[in-house]
Amino acid sequence: MAEEEKEIEEEKKGPSLPSKPLEKLTIKELREIALKIPNVQGVHGMNKAELVALLKDYFGIKEEKKRDVASIRELKKKIRELKAKREEARSKGDKKIVNILRRTDKSAQEKNQKVGSLEMNIVLPKFLSQLRPYSAGKPIKEVQTEYGISMPVKLASNENPLGPSPKAIAAIKEALQDIHRYPDSQITELRYKLASVLGVKSQQIVIGNGSDEIMSFIGQAFLLSGEEVIVPFPSFSIYEKVAIMSQANLIKVPLKNLSIDLEAIKDRISQKTKLIFLTNPHNPTGSFFEAPLLENFLKNVPRSTLIILDEAYIDFVSPKRHFESLNYLKDFSNLIILRSFSKSYGLAGLRVGYGIMNIELANILERVRYPFNVNTLAQVAAINALDDKEFLETTRKLVWEGREFITKALTELGIRVYPSEANFLLVYIGKKAVEIYESLLKKGIIVRPLTNYHLPEYIRISIGKPEENQTFIEFFKEIWQK
Repeated sequence: MAEEEKEIEEEKKGPSLPSKPLEKLTIKELREIALKIPNVQGVHGMNKAELVALLKDYFGIKEEKKRDVASIRELKKKIRELKAKREEARSKGDKKIVNILRRTDKSAQEKNQKVGSLEMNIVLPKFLSQLRPYSAGKPIKEVQTEYGISMPVKLASNENPLGPSPKAIAAIKEALQDIHRYPDSQITELRYKLASVLGVKSQQIVIGNGSDEIMSFIGQAFLLSGEEVIVPFPSFSIYEKVAIMSQANLIKVPLKNLSIDLEAIKDRISQKTKLIFLTNPHNPTGSFFEAPLLENFLKNVPRSTLIILDEAYIDFVSPKRHFESLNYLKDFSNLIILRSFSKSYGLAGLRVGYGIMNIELANILERVRYPFNVNTLAQVAAINALDDKEFLETTRKLVWEGREFITKALTELGIRVYPSEANFLLVYIGKKAVEIYESLLKKGIIVRPLTNYHLPEYIRISIGKPEENQTFIEFFKEIWQK
C-alpha cells in the first residue's frame, strides 16, 4: 500500500523537461515523458508531431512560470538599484538625474505588475495546471487515413456495435423538421418515461448531456474547496476532474486484485469526505461487486457523504449476478445512481445520461443544470429507445456471447483474461502491450491501451459483432505467435 501511494504521489509531480530538444527525441521517448503528465489520455494514439505539441504545451506553461519568477526578481533588483541611485543623486542635489531615475523607476514598476499574467492580462486559476484535455480512443477516420484501411474494426470505446435502435433512428428522422425550435428545457417526456420504466418518481431524475455532465453538476452543487473526494484508482478520469475543478482534495484508493476495494475506501473516509465515486461494473477492469457488499458499504458511510454509483455498464451484468440498486434509494438518502444511454442503447453520439436520487438532491442539481442541456434529437431518441426492449435484449445477448467467445479464444493462447460484467474485457499482455496495440492498429483493429489508466501491461477490448470479434482474434493470434 505504501509503495502504491508513493507511486501515486510521484505521478502527481509530472515529468521533467528533457535536456535534448523535443524534436530530436524518438517517438518512444516522447511517449514515455507524455505518459507522466497527470490526467492526460490518448497518448498511445498520438503521432510524433502531436506528442511534441502536447509536451511543448505542458512544458511551455512551466517555463513561462520560471521566466516570470526570474523576471520579477530581476525587476525588483533593478528597482532597488534605481532607488539607491535616486537617493544618492538627491543627496548631491542633482535634480535632473533624480527626475530621469524617477521615470525609469515608474516604468520598471509597471512592468513588474504585468509579469505573471497572459498578454491580455488574464490570470488563470492554479488548479488548471492539474487538468489536461480529455483524449478519447483513436477515431476510425484517423486509422483509415494513417494506415490506408477502408474498414477498421473499432473495439476501443465500449460502444454498441449494433448501432442505435431502429425506433430511435425513426424518431430522430421525424424530429429533424423541428430542430429550429429549442428543446424541452425540462426534458419532461423523457423524465416521465424513465420514471415509468424504473419505478421511481419523475422528480427523482436529473438528465444530462451524458452522465459526466451530471457529475459536474454534483461537483458544482456540493463540493467546497478543501473537502475530500474518494475515487477508486484507476478509474474514469472525469471523477478526478470533478474534484480538481472544485479545488477539493483527491484521495485515490488502489484497486485490490483489479477490483474496487470497498473496505479500503471505507477506511479512508474522514469528516472532510464529501463525495465517493464507485463504478459497478468497474471501468476499465469489468469487475463487479454484488448487493450484500454494496449494502454493507452504504450502512457504514456517514449521511453527510454522498455516494455516486456509476452504473454505465449495468445492462451487461449477467442475469445470475444482476441486482437492482434502485431499491437502496429509499433507505439511503445520500446515494446517487448514474446511468447512460451511450452503451446498451447505442446513443453515444447524442450524449444522454441520467441520475436517480432522492427528490431533495435532484432539486439541488436542477439549480445548477443549464437550460436546454439535452438536445431535441437526443431526447426523442432516448424516449423511443426505451420502448425497444427487443433491441436491448439483442444487445445484451450479443455482449454475453462475445465475452465468452473472446475469453475462450485468448485463454487458449495462454493469455489471462479477467472476468467481466461489462461490454469489454481486460486482458493482461505484459511488456508487449503497447507493441501489440500498435501492431493491431496497422491491421485496422482498434483496441484500448491502458497506460493512461496506469495499467501499462494491459489492453481493454470492447465486444463487437461476431464477425468483428473473429477478425480481432485472427489478427491477434497472428501477431502474438510471431
